[in-house]
Amino acid sequence: LSRFHIAFGIPNLLLVAYRGDIGDGNWWASPLGHVTEPVLRSLGLPYIVVRSSGEIAGAIEKADKTAMASLLPAVVLFGMGSL
Repeated sequence: LSRFHIAFGIPNLLLVAYRGDIGDGNWWASPLGHVTEPVLRSLGLPYIVVRSSGEIAGAIEKADKTAMASLLPAVVLFGMGSL
């Protein structure tokens, strides 16, 4: 992401399962939950966390608009219980 998309201003819409989120009962996913948002923030990438299925369409629409306007990847994180 940083070498290509951020450096050259290539917008992308990333739809990502938020493993390790609160409520994820898998022990192996817990470390991922601790680093996902800090890594996205450190890269300067806009993101939104979806917590329910009713939020999906709006979140995707917002993230897509943000990606195109900012020329950066934008991320929709699907928290536990949203899918």
